Amino acid sequence: MGTIYQASNARYTGRGAPATLVVLPDGKILNNRAMSKVRQQERGHEAVERRLVELGAAPPRAGQRPAEWLWAALDGIGASKMRHRGCHRYAFPLGTTRSERRGVRIAFDSLPYVKQPHELAA
Repeated sequence: MGTIYQASNARYTGRGAPATLVVLPDGKILNNRAMSKVRQQERGHEAVERRLVELGAAPPRAGQRPAEWLWAALDGIGASKMRHRGCHRYAFPLGTTRSERRGVRIAFDSLPYVKQPHELAA
């Protein structure tokens, strides 16, 4: 909820961009960057592939398209998708003096702080 930001008088500006997360069977998230490394065969793809194989995915076959393997691997290990509504976003006006900070304009409207967990569902 941003308790420390609220205690620091940061301005609550709502939520960031929502996203769909891929949740692995061990409860960890496979982020978009890791999936992109596999699809594009970029540096670091081996570690992502190894992790999925350790979770029970079949290893990539020779000549198999990486994107094809990725989706088959995620399906094979029972990965699920979860909708994330976006992280809470806070902003601080920056400046070296109080008068400078007062003159800083923040592009987002200030909203009331989220104080209770039931407010998170709204």
